[in-house]
Amino acid sequence: MRTAMDFGEAGVVMKTTFVARFGTILFHNPSVNISSSSKSEAATTLARVKKQFCTKLTDSYMETIFSGVFPKTVADSYQPKEYYRVQVSDKVEPESGFSIKCQIICGELIIQKVEKNLKRCFVADVSCLHKDLDLRLMLATKGDLTAALKDEELKGLKQLVDSAILDGNVKGGLRWPMGKEHSSDGKYSVVGAWHSIVKTFKNASLKLRFINADRFDFCASDGEVGKELTLDMKGVNDMLMDRMVDMEPAIGSLEENLKLVWAHLLSFEL
Repeated sequence: MRTAMDFGEAGVVMKTTFVARFGTILFHNPSVNISSSSKSEAATTLARVKKQFCTKLTDSYMETIFSGVFPKTVADSYQPKEYYRVQVSDKVEPESGFSIKCQIICGELIIQKVEKNLKRCFVADVSCLHKDLDLRLMLATKGDLTAALKDEELKGLKQLVDSAILDGNVKGGLRWPMGKEHSSDGKYSVVGAWHSIVKTFKNASLKLRFINADRFDFCASDGEVGKELTLDMKGVNDMLMDRMVDMEPAIGSLEENLKLVWAHLLSFEL
C-alpha cells in the first residue's frame, strides 16, 4: 500500500482508509455433501465455495446502536448529509472506474469531487461465533482525481451529471433520458447510481457512519436498498501511514478498537 502511495499518478491525491464493517457472511452451498467427503475432498470443495459479505442491517439493530452506544462513546455528532454518486466507466481505460460525488445545492446536482474506485489492499472477514453479526476489516486506498482531470474531461463528466434527473421512485435516485447516459464524445458512460443519507458520530480517532444506502447497477440492471454501519478507524489509519511510527502502537490501538466492537457493535441488544 505504501509503495502504491509513493508511485501514484501525478496530480492524484491518494488517501487510505482502515474500516470495520458489520453484517453477515453468506456462503453459497457447495454441490457435494462435505460431511460425507474425505478430509482432502472437503478441503478442495471448501476452497471452491463462494462467500459474500452482506452489509444490510435491521432497523432494530441500527436504533440500538444509534441511540444507545455511540452517543455515549463518541461525543461529536453531525446533521445527516445527503450524497449522490454517479459511477462512471471510461471507454479508454475500462478497468479504472471512478465515481462522481455530488450534492443537491439549490435544487441542482453539483459535483463535489471525482474519485477513483476503492482499491482493496487487505480484507479479512471474521465469523463472530456467539454474536449476532460478523465483522469485516478492510484497508483500502482511493484517489481524488478532481485536480488531475483536464478541462475537456471535467466538461464530459459535468455533462453526464447535468443530464441526470432526480427521481425518488427509481433505485439509486437518479435516471437519465434515453441516450443521455453517455458523454457527447462517447468517452464516458454511466454504469451505476448511488444515493446515500449519512449520519456521523466521531471523536479524534474513530468515526462511525450510519448509512441509508440506495444503489443501482445499470450493467446488471439490479439494485439494493438497505441500512449499513461503518466504523472508520482514523487513529489506526494515521499510524499505519506514519513511517516514523512502529507497528506496535497501531496494533495496540486496533486491539482497543476491536474490544469496543466486540462489546457493543456485534449484537442486536445492549
